[in-house]
Amino acid sequence: MRIILFSNLFPNKSFPTYGIFNLSRARALKNLGNDVLIIAPISLNPHMEHFFPKLKIKELVKYYSNLLSVPKIEFNSGIKIIHPKWIKAPNKLFSKYHAAVLHFFIGRETQKIINYFRPDLIISTWLNPFSVYSKYIPKKSEINYFALAEGSDVLIDSTKFKGWAKLEKTINENCDLVIAVSSMMKTQMLSKTELQKVKIIRNGYDGESFNFKENCHSNSGENLNILHVGGFYSVKGQDILLKALLYSKRAIKLTLVGTGPELDKCQQFVKDNKLEKHVLFLGQISHSDIPYLLRKNDIFCMPSRSEGLPAAPLEAMACGLPVVGTNVGGMREIIKDGFNGYLCAPDSPEDLMEKIILASNTKWDRLKISEWVKNNFSWNTWAKNIINEYSLISHSMIS
Repeated sequence: MRIILFSNLFPNKSFPTYGIFNLSRARALKNLGNDVLIIAPISLNPHMEHFFPKLKIKELVKYYSNLLSVPKIEFNSGIKIIHPKWIKAPNKLFSKYHAAVLHFFIGRETQKIINYFRPDLIISTWLNPFSVYSKYIPKKSEINYFALAEGSDVLIDSTKFKGWAKLEKTINENCDLVIAVSSMMKTQMLSKTELQKVKIIRNGYDGESFNFKENCHSNSGENLNILHVGGFYSVKGQDILLKALLYSKRAIKLTLVGTGPELDKCQQFVKDNKLEKHVLFLGQISHSDIPYLLRKNDIFCMPSRSEGLPAAPLEAMACGLPVVGTNVGGMREIIKDGFNGYLCAPDSPEDLMEKIILASNTKWDRLKISEWVKNNFSWNTWAKNIINEYSLISHSMIS
């Protein structure tokens, strides 16, 4: 079976951790014997973080140097990745035209790729523009098209940007399946949108890299070591986690991994509140180094304002860490209070710190936490479910 994964969320030479979960998905599909090809468009737009609150010329030059050094074609884990380039219009004004703009820049090249590769299935991740793009795939090609919703692309964008009704109509007409990554996400999608043909296929984690090892997480009692991994975007809630430190009476060492547009604000908050001794910003690090960090910390924290079903907390649990996370999206499906972590109220630094302290006082069976994740979540299971849905839809079309 030939499968194209179509998304800008994919690691590349210059940004090796960007969309790392999609690399795991592609590997899982390939491991089942499928021929997998990646089309991962590179947007040439500068990030607003380089302009506001002040122009950062050196960072902008470095960003574009990295961006332009991404090769047109590269390989990862034996999988071919093609990087066409495009220019994305601003979300607020042109969100409903993103797919048309994408097609203008990469349409001819994409069609050539499709004609040569002859895929049976295209899986798009991030609904707009990559699932909306399904309207440009000729019906005569008889290619199945799956739209994979990641979380905020449907739960936030559907209410934030104009023209959503037209976009979801396009998805309903041209996509054979819309995938929700958790039960709660499906419930929210059906209540907030008119999307059809929605099925649940839960995300997984990399079980080869993330696993339990004895004699880790030995807290000396001096500091409570907390780790957070994620891009610095408002939806990820790092600002909430930093504010929560102001409510702690215990010595805490918080390590934050990642970069993004909210990083400067978070660093300024730490300076303004004299938290430098308690907070470490590591920036972007190799994904292969994350397991080491997880095993050196006591608690993983996920203070998101919205989520689908993120891989990061699953990876943390696989290494034996309890997770304190907000009660949003699929988080409530993976965090079981008192067993592998605690849920806290969204956007509440006070409740977040209360649950962190509660977690620090709980005696965890870290091996059981790891085994539970291993037995219930894997990318291999995800890939098998994708193939099963494809088979069901293909057989129904033939009959």
